Amino acid sequence: MKTRSCFAATLFALLLVHAGSALAQQMPREDVVEVPAVAEGLCVSNIFQTNMVLQRDKPLHIWGWAQPGEQITVTFAGEQATATANSERHWKITLSSMPANATPQRMIVQGKDDEIILDNILVGDVWVLGGQSNMEFELAKVENSPLEIVSANYPQLRILTVPYGQGPESQQGLARLHEWSDWFGRHFRKGDWDECTPETARPFGDWLCFCPQNSESQQRPRRGYRCFTRRYHR
Repeated sequence: MKTRSCFAATLFALLLVHAGSALAQQMPREDVVEVPAVAEGLCVSNIFQTNMVLQRDKPLHIWGWAQPGEQITVTFAGEQATATANSERHWKITLSSMPANATPQRMIVQGKDDEIILDNILVGDVWVLGGQSNMEFELAKVENSPLEIVSANYPQLRILTVPYGQGPESQQGLARLHEWSDWFGRHFRKGDWDECTPETARPFGDWLCFCPQNSESQQRPRRGYRCFTRRYHR
């Protein structure tokens, strides 16, 4: 039975590798942006997405962009707030602090003509992780990686890997993209909030397989991880 389970885990991991390779062959060897940091018309910062975790017990600041003078209303968990976009299109609202909540909820951002709906949102603890190559080392490369990958079913653990910065200048936001790595010769998905599943866990840092196992991540409050990494070579 143990041999059969290991074989199934290995086969599943190989299928994920094949799927990733097929996608990579369809994209150019450069960054491929799916959602820009600031879009035209009504938009929210890409830090706010479906599948995200919002920090519990702290005021919730939500911001984005719209047409100058446009009124924006944000509704979430029975709370509602309104703001007006300034001359530079920027708007920001603040909702009251909320306790941890493991029940997925919906956020609605309503403008004059457009509406944005974000689903499957949890309220819990948001951890910010930062580091260099030790944080970036892929789960797929650790010992027993096929078993770790196929076991990575933590639907209430959410992960966001932030794209590399483009320099010391302040950035308005982050793009959601397939980020090209010359060192690895492949793309990495960056800027998306994801549930932790075998499909999404493989390219994440190896810290991922230990956080839920060695902490109370699967207990209340739920956790979201924002990971900032940068690989340096000499």
